[in-house]
Amino acid sequence: APASPEAGEPRPGTPEGGGAVGWGEPWGRLGMCPSAGHHVVYWRGDNTAHADDTEWHSPYALMAHEREIAAGNSTFMPKFLTFEPDVGGWNNVRMALENAIVFAVATGRVIVLPPYQRIYLLNTEQRTYKRHHIIDSFYRDGVYEWYTPEKYRERVLRGRLESGPRFNADGSRHKSPGLRPLAITMARFLDEFAPQLGIDADPKYAESIRSGKDQRPWLREMWEWFPHAEGVYHWEGRGPLMLHESVAGEIAGAEKLSSEEKEQMRLFKRPPIAFMKAQIEANVIHFGGEASRGRMLAQWYSFMYFPQQRHRSRMQRVARDLMRYSDSIFCRAAAAVQAMGGARSYASIHIRRGDFQYKTVKTSSDIVATEIQDLIRPNETLYVSTDVKDPEFFAGMRAMHGGSVTLRFLHDFPGALMAGVTPAPGVVKTNFNFDAEESAEIEESRHINPDPNLNGMVEQVILSRSRLMIGTFFSTFTGYATRMRGWYAARDGIGRQSEDAQVEVRGGGTETYYVPKNFRDSLGPIGVDPPKDNSWQREYRYGWEGVESSPPMP
Repeated sequence: APASPEAGEPRPGTPEGGGAVGWGEPWGRLGMCPSAGHHVVYWRGDNTAHADDTEWHSPYALMAHEREIAAGNSTFMPKFLTFEPDVGGWNNVRMALENAIVFAVATGRVIVLPPYQRIYLLNTEQRTYKRHHIIDSFYRDGVYEWYTPEKYRERVLRGRLESGPRFNADGSRHKSPGLRPLAITMARFLDEFAPQLGIDADPKYAESIRSGKDQRPWLREMWEWFPHAEGVYHWEGRGPLMLHESVAGEIAGAEKLSSEEKEQMRLFKRPPIAFMKAQIEANVIHFGGEASRGRMLAQWYSFMYFPQQRHRSRMQRVARDLMRYSDSIFCRAAAAVQAMGGARSYASIHIRRGDFQYKTVKTSSDIVATEIQDLIRPNETLYVSTDVKDPEFFAGMRAMHGGSVTLRFLHDFPGALMAGVTPAPGVVKTNFNFDAEESAEIEESRHINPDPNLNGMVEQVILSRSRLMIGTFFSTFTGYATRMRGWYAARDGIGRQSEDAQVEVRGGGTETYYVPKNFRDSLGPIGVDPPKDNSWQREYRYGWEGVESSPPMP
C-alpha cells in the first residue's frame, strides 16, 4: 500500500457530512481508488508499522541452524514449508492458507508456493479465468518476498536479537522483513532443493507445472505423494501448537511463563503442545489439504497458540495487514459502500442456500425477516449477499417496517460488479500457465481486476463495513466478514476495541449476529472468546481483540 499521511496532514477522501472517517495515521491508503478507498481500509500503512513490529525475527530459524552456526558455516540450507491448498471452497482455502503463512512467519520457514490451479466453485468465465494462484490472484502485492540465500541468512542470524521499536530518521516505522515470508515456486523447489535434501520427486511434477499441462493426471498424484516422501515431516493437523516470541521464551517453556501468561493460557481452555526439536530442525514440513492428509480446516489462532500477548497481537497484525485482499477487491467494494452512504451507513446480511449442507440454518425469508426485524431500522438500506436467485424469496424482508427497508444487491452497483468490463493487458494473472516467478516480471497494472470470481471477496468487504451485520452460522464466508468487522472496530475505536472496554456492546462488540435465531448471539458477552478445538463454524473474538494493543481484553 502507498504511504499513509503523517499525523496532521489533510485527510483526503473524507466525505462531507460525515458517515465515515477519512484515513490518517497509521492507516493505509488505496491509491487505486483515492476518493472512496478510505471507507474500507482497516490495515496499517507499510511505513506506519506498530512499534512492536519493526525488529522482530523468528527465533526458530536460528534454533534450526545452531549446528551450522557453531561450525562457522556462511550459508544455510533453508527450512521449508510446503502445503496443499484445501480441497473445499474459497474460504476453506483461505483459512488453510492463513495457517501456512502465519506458521511460516512465526517459524521463519521458506514457503513453497503451490502452482496455479482450479479452485472449487471459482469457475466463472473459465476461458479467461481457468486457474488461480492461491496468493497472487486474490491478495495484495507483497504477501511474500522471493528467497535468496543472503536474505535467508540475514533472517536466521537476526533471530537472536531481542525485539524492540525502531524508528527511521523521518519518523516512519517499517515492518521487520521477518514479518513477510520468503518464498519459492513449487517448480524450483522440486528441481533445485528436493534433490539436495534427498527427496525423490518425479520429474514430471515440475515439468507439468512449467508446461501448463492439464492438471488432472498429475496434480492430485503430487499432493498424495508429498506426505509420504522421504525427508518430509507431514504435519497431521495437530494443535494448538505453542510458538514463542524469542529463543529465551522457547527455552524456558510453558513452566516459566509469567502468572499473567499462565492465566491467559487457562482462559484459552486447550492445553498447547510444544514445538519439538525434531520439528524445528525438519528440512521440510508439509500441510495437507484433505481430511486423510491432515486438512488444516481451522482458524490460524486455533491451530497456533502464542503465549506472549505482545506476540499474539503481532501475529494478528500479520493476518490483518499482510494477508489482506488485493487493492482491486477493496476498491470494487468501496464503490458500493460509498454508493450506500459510506461506512456504517447501512445494515447487511449474508443468506447462504445453494449447496450449503447445514439444513438447520436454511430458513424461509419470512422467518428470517421476523428474526431480524428488531435489528434493522425503519427506512434503512439492507445490503444482501446471497446465492439465492429467486427475487420473490426476499418478499418478507422487503415488507419489514411497513415496506420502508430498501434491499440492495451486488448487481445494483456496477462499479463493484465490474460487469462487462474487458480485462486490461497485464491485469489478468489468473490464466497464466507459466511459472509464478515469470508472472512476477510483468509490469503491475493499475487497473481494477474484473475477474467475476472475485465477487465473493468483494461482497465480504461490503458486508463487513456495515453498521450491523447478520451472518449465516456454519459459513466460513460469513466468518471472514466477521473478523474484518473486528479489524474495522479496532480502526474506528468502537465497541470492545474502544478505550472503555468494560462497556458491553451488542453482537460481541461489533454488532454482529447470526441467523437462525438460536445462533444469534454466538459472539457472546464480555470475556475471552477462545476457539473451541480446531473450530471453523464461526470466527472468535480471540482472533482480533488486542490487534492494536498488547493488554488482553477483559
